[in-house]
Amino acid sequence: MSEIYFAQIREDSRIERRLQACYGARRVLTIGSGGCTAFSLLDDELESLVVVDANPAQCALIELKKAALIALEREDYLAFVGERPAVNRLGTYRELEEALPDGARAYWRSHQARIASGINGCGVTDRHYRLVGENLTQLILGTENVDLLFACSTMDEQRAFFAEHLDNDRWDTAVRVLFSRWTQSHFYPPLWSARSPESKFGEFYAAQIKDAIVGKPVANNYFLHQLLTGRYLHDRVDGTPAYLSDDGYATARRNIDKMRLVNSTVDQCLDTVTDVDAFYLSNIFDWGSPSQHEALAGKARKASSAGGAIVLHRSMYGEGQLAPVFGDHLEIRQELSKELTEQERSMLYREVTVGELVRGAGGTR
Repeated sequence: MSEIYFAQIREDSRIERRLQACYGARRVLTIGSGGCTAFSLLDDELESLVVVDANPAQCALIELKKAALIALEREDYLAFVGERPAVNRLGTYRELEEALPDGARAYWRSHQARIASGINGCGVTDRHYRLVGENLTQLILGTENVDLLFACSTMDEQRAFFAEHLDNDRWDTAVRVLFSRWTQSHFYPPLWSARSPESKFGEFYAAQIKDAIVGKPVANNYFLHQLLTGRYLHDRVDGTPAYLSDDGYATARRNIDKMRLVNSTVDQCLDTVTDVDAFYLSNIFDWGSPSQHEALAGKARKASSAGGAIVLHRSMYGEGQLAPVFGDHLEIRQELSKELTEQERSMLYREVTVGELVRGAGGTR
């Protein structure tokens, strides 16, 4: 691929950070994507962070964010990536360019307009979400009602808001159409939706957005706020990815040298790493064949630390995917997985699963 599909990650890195606190993993492998999770994992206790992505365009994005994070103060970084107004993003880029590896430099020289408009909005998914949000907010809900929604302080208030403003055919139809397979086909490659019927995407997102409003607190749900307005909740605790907070930004800068970006598939990367304490695998088992999943699980076992490792996986549509992939080598933490699923704010995943992995081919739990 040569296109950026995710300028920002639609995954709640609070989950990875909670696992870090729980398990004390020091050598971590995570998926690159838009870089938000990787940067948010950088802390003083971490020893090493391997960030892997097969898409060179996504790697170019992470390299540019990394260079900006190193060189710029937080407010300047926010302006450069598009979270604040900026006078001359291309001028800032020219100051960062020499710090980029050759591949990233070549990519951004060919995509100057994306820099000028702010790289946090340059992904395919970001453009799709912008279409969705503008239509839902401007044509259906209204900006004043968006403000009312995020002013709710209790679940009862949120449920009452949904009943009054969103529990109707107009809202439901708009969500289903804007997230339909037909609409998404104008943004994503056909392969991404080849196995899904026309109605599946719309039904899924309608249910996920409803659950985000009637089933979870919205006060700091920046995923929902960003979908509707295009903006993070910078003035609220956990209203941005952790690395964009004041303290998180300083911590990420201080520990940036612990991060190693690898442009390869996860399967290929696992041949090159050892002693990994945690594998944060996004939703990679939503894709590929059972034989590919089995091969990847075997490599993860061999690459894990002597004492084992934790494995985190999210799933958009499937349920119970992680256990069959690793079999007896992985003990699923059922209660923790349930808690993490309830904690995930991104509206993108039906299930979040974490398990404890035993190293080697003969381990059981």
